[in-house]
Amino acid sequence: MPVHGNPPRRSDRTSKRTALSRPAPQRRKIPVHILIALLLPAVLVGVLVFGIGFGWTGSMTRDDSAAPHARWTLVLDGWVPRGERASRGLELARTRRTDSVLISGSQVAPGVWASLFQLRALPPDSSVNGRIGELRHDATSTSEEVRAATAFFRSRGVDTVFLVTSDYHTDRAASIAERVAQGKPVYLAVPAYEARFSKGWTRERLKTWLLESTKRLTWFGYERWLTEPLTTGDSLPTTWSTALGGEAGRSSLFAPPPPPPPACPPPVVCPACPAPEPVAERPAAVAPAAPKPAAPRKPEVAPKATAKAEAKKPAPKANTKPKTEKKPAKK
Repeated sequence: MPVHGNPPRRSDRTSKRTALSRPAPQRRKIPVHILIALLLPAVLVGVLVFGIGFGWTGSMTRDDSAAPHARWTLVLDGWVPRGERASRGLELARTRRTDSVLISGSQVAPGVWASLFQLRALPPDSSVNGRIGELRHDATSTSEEVRAATAFFRSRGVDTVFLVTSDYHTDRAASIAERVAQGKPVYLAVPAYEARFSKGWTRERLKTWLLESTKRLTWFGYERWLTEPLTTGDSLPTTWSTALGGEAGRSSLFAPPPPPPPACPPPVVCPACPAPEPVAERPAAVAPAAPKPAAPRKPEVAPKATAKAEAKKPAPKANTKPKTEKKPAKK
């Protein structure tokens, strides 16, 4: 019996024994692999946003248009419904900030390139006549397009080129041009702002942002290190050609069709007049037979003189005197 009083109850003994036999509760530890799986997406998002950059007007846009002049301007190909890229290139030509403009266009049909539509939709004025050209190619990426343009500029000894493209595309396009050209020539990015993205984050703008973010991740993640610079003598993966001066914006498919042949006017029919009676067709006239040629007439022969008529004729007189020859007179 304990000193301090009554013996403990049975329930108290049981609870004490149970408390002594049960180990103390410990905090649960999160496994390392689960912790990495939870933190990795946040780290990746931070690296992509602050490293590669997915800001539309921040990291995606580059503006080098402060340069005063460039010999050529390259307008990159792309789906731009209102033609802001080509308009920006023509504006640089009008203000004399560039000497010539080369509008790039991929082939959309046999004998038709996208640059044709841009030039026909935005015809240049007289101030830029002869200074606009086309770069016609079948490239499927910006890298192949820049390779074809770099080969053209190197063949003409061009040192500086304005690179005109949409604002969200300027940073990646300039990075591709720097990797391919290696400063020969130097590309300066000039943004062209599209009106369809000026109304905030619409569905079209969100789609474009997601697509460009994927391309930026692909380029800056690994494609940039796999792309080799363009050196002299390299074979290009695309076929390209140029249409300069008066040939720009022309195609045999856009030639005006020949005028139609003149059509005979339809006969005028009076609704109040009775229908004319059918006229019997006359048989075709038979051509008269050609006359037979007349037989050649025999020459008429004079009748022979009779014996009596011959007897009545006097006999000719005989010339008895001999003819004497006249002697020439002596001088």
